[in-house]
Amino acid sequence: MPMERFTVTMPESDIDNFERERAKQGMSKSAFIRFLMAEHENTVPSFLKNKEVVTVVSELNNTIKTLLLQNTLSDADKLKVFEEIKMTNVWIEKLCAKMT
Repeated sequence: MPMERFTVTMPESDIDNFERERAKQGMSKSAFIRFLMAEHENTVPSFLKNKEVVTVVSELNNTIKTLLLQNTLSDADKLKVFEEIKMTNVWIEKLCAKMT
């Protein structure tokens, strides 16, 4: 099977964790990735299980940014948007608690 190169972008803290755990195992990067894939073959991360929720929250975030950047909302409307954001955050926190 031909080998290919690929790049992964992630926070520095995740890279540090990856490198630390990889070094503990004494594995190359590719061997450690294969090890992790095999170890978690039947596990679906919650962000994939709940892809629809993540998509909705992302779209909501984009809509809010658009509204606020247009600067066409009155102060009263802005307050209403912020209240909706608070209520949405409460809903998301409850949903996330159920996911764990």
